[in-house]
Amino acid sequence: MTEVLQDRGLNVTDAVMYETVPTGDEDNELLNLLEQGGIHAVTFTSSSTVTNFLAALSRMGVPDPVQVLEGAAICCIGPVTAKTAQQAGLNVAVIAEESTIPSLVAGLCAWKQNSRHTLTY
Repeated sequence: MTEVLQDRGLNVTDAVMYETVPTGDEDNELLNLLEQGGIHAVTFTSSSTVTNFLAALSRMGVPDPVQVLEGAAICCIGPVTAKTAQQAGLNVAVIAEESTIPSLVAGLCAWKQNSRHTLTY
């Protein structure tokens, strides 16, 4: 895109607004909670979080990351993220009405109200 704008005579400064950095690969507590059904919902705020989370689970030795997430409601910030999750094999339970964190939280709250899960704090 930068080159196209420059070819049209515009001065362009390429500014990185954020960078997605995968997490470390050791989180036994996360794996234990997933395997024991202790995580009721997993939220994804971008397609890269879907891809990176599944890759991280694979690196942690999970043979089938999609299967280990079957017990959790998959909640996505919008339709693009939901499509990525679905293409990865995840069953999406919540898609935020707007692609914003407040809308994702509202969707998660609505899911909780209609869910049989009891969350303990």
